[in-house]
Amino acid sequence: MFKNLVQFYAMAICFLSAIILIVTIPLMVMDVANLCCAKSRSEVWEFNSNASYLIRKKKFAGDEIVKEVNSWTPAQVTEKREAERDVYIAEYKHNQTNSLFSSFIWFVIAGLFFCVHWWLYKKEGKK
Repeated sequence: MFKNLVQFYAMAICFLSAIILIVTIPLMVMDVANLCCAKSRSEVWEFNSNASYLIRKKKFAGDEIVKEVNSWTPAQVTEKREAERDVYIAEYKHNQTNSLFSSFIWFVIAGLFFCVHWWLYKKEGKK
């Protein structure tokens, strides 16, 4: 199967590169899907109504923040809820974009390694 050590090395690198390609392709698809559907995530639903927003806010806040939240008017609650929702969506899209670029870089590098070492494997096989 392998004529020499260089051919074995080239096939081993091709195998590792193929594994990286197999892992990164679904990650990139998932990142693209998450970017497209960022507003329909379950965490965003907590920002849909003032009641769910206040429950979430009081659940993860300290005593001082709970007192401040209780003093807000409904208009203030709506304003702060929408502002926090927009910040959450922007941060989520930023994180997904970073993940997509990272996966794409791994994909390109693994693809290059695969192509170069596949060429080396074929070249050594002809000798």
